[in-house]
Amino acid sequence: MHPAALTLMEHELQRVDWAFASVLDVGSYDVNGTFRPLVSGMGWGYTGLDIRSGPNVDIVASDAYAWPVADETYDAVICGNMLHNTAEPWRLVPEMARVLKSGGLLVIVTHTWGKPPSGKHPIDAWRFMPDGMQVLFDLTGQLLSYETHESGEQDIVASAFKIDKRNNKSEEGI
Repeated sequence: MHPAALTLMEHELQRVDWAFASVLDVGSYDVNGTFRPLVSGMGWGYTGLDIRSGPNVDIVASDAYAWPVADETYDAVICGNMLHNTAEPWRLVPEMARVLKSGGLLVIVTHTWGKPPSGKHPIDAWRFMPDGMQVLFDLTGQLLSYETHESGEQDIVASAFKIDKRNNKSEEGI
């Protein structure tokens, strides 16, 4: 993770006012930093998920697109500097939405152009534009209130809330 990703993620997570939250970090393997101190510093529970075991990984998913996690488990799902490193992001984003609780927040920070400073982990396959992030969110059929913006020279930040079926909310998050 590069330093800007930490700042961008912190800004997005501060958009919600939770007394306590459970957060799943997708692609949590510690290559050059993690979101764990940020999330824990907010008083929230943190779980790291990746496709390989190692530093900062609490759950190993042998299938990158079908995790050993129950539906609607986490209040927030975050993914920083990893989406461009997956072969099939159109399968990954719906899996993120599946494990997100109704009314929960999904935040993705990834690259919009250029060579990422972190390189290949395990591949470097994609760059994303705002319209592309919206398409990925639309594929889930479960997200609303999209916010997508480019930040800095190479980052894009996309966030959305999961439709809150508990309160029949269709236009607002938590």
